[in-house]
Amino acid sequence: MPPRGKPISHSRLVSIARQLLSTSASKRSSTGTLTATSPAWRSSEPRASEYGSSIKRGFHRGIYTSEKTGRREYFDSSYELRRFRALDAHPLVQDWGRPKLKIRYKLGKHKHNYHPDILVQYHDGRIFLEEVKGWIPNKRQFIKKKHMAVWYCEAKGWTYRVVFRDDLETLF
Repeated sequence: MPPRGKPISHSRLVSIARQLLSTSASKRSSTGTLTATSPAWRSSEPRASEYGSSIKRGFHRGIYTSEKTGRREYFDSSYELRRFRALDAHPLVQDWGRPKLKIRYKLGKHKHNYHPDILVQYHDGRIFLEEVKGWIPNKRQFIKKKHMAVWYCEAKGWTYRVVFRDDLETLF
């Protein structure tokens, strides 16, 4: 089970690694794998964080094991991780997870597939399809995906909502 504390930032990881490197020599563990004090942490491979995830180019990715469902779900950002924790802790949520669905949409001449982030089912039978957003890089594409997701959810009897970073722990 992952620790419950805040994720460690990239700059903090770098400072910890520098402290470790300056105080001890590079060494290998008894199993032959590289340790945290090894200079291999500077390689091009992503570094592991406390959640079994990698930190690469400012993104926080990894796998979260749900205490409520027992499933392992991958997350693509620290915002998704925060939402996963909030869903696990909330008593009204019966089940949640990554949906295995794709919503097709057309943007200009090109066809695309949209994969929503989370499908949430409450004890009272309500079902929400959620998209977790920290920021919106392409507003035109976001609006098109949102319209197609709303249409898809209405056909299924679900509700679609976008959860922004300010609402991650409070929206239920």
